[in-house]
Amino acid sequence: MKSGRYSYQFDGFSIQPSRRDPWHLVGIGMIDLIGNPKQGEALNGLHRASIHRHNSSSYSFVHSLFEVDGVYEFDPLDGFWKATLTFKQKERSDGRELQTLDGKFAIMDAGETDTYWIISAGAEITAGAVTGLTSEVVKGTMVRIGPASTA
Repeated sequence: MKSGRYSYQFDGFSIQPSRRDPWHLVGIGMIDLIGNPKQGEALNGLHRASIHRHNSSSYSFVHSLFEVDGVYEFDPLDGFWKATLTFKQKERSDGRELQTLDGKFAIMDAGETDTYWIISAGAEITAGAVTGLTSEVVKGTMVRIGPASTA
């Protein structure tokens, strides 16, 4: 992956600690990959996500804005890119306590120039009303759209 600005989208499910029902989540975002990924370089950006309790008979929709920070690197042993990200919730439509989530992702070249497939590889809610490991399965696509922001 080249340094630059990437847009991405994802879709999947999460089961939060102490809850039995899965949540369907979708999102879009923009991140800047900065530096040389062979050395575990930084990334940062913004992310919008919507979630809904999948088996709920009541209204459970939540839309949020997150700041994203983390590191990414290439693993020559298996040929995958790996990212470790922290998502800090800045806005939440239901007014409840803001969350911080740590996530791990596997990333693979999709065969088109500057296009990559993404899957989740682990998640934990580290701050908020409910914390702990969360079972999350998401997939998505990320595409380089230009140079990294200098702002």
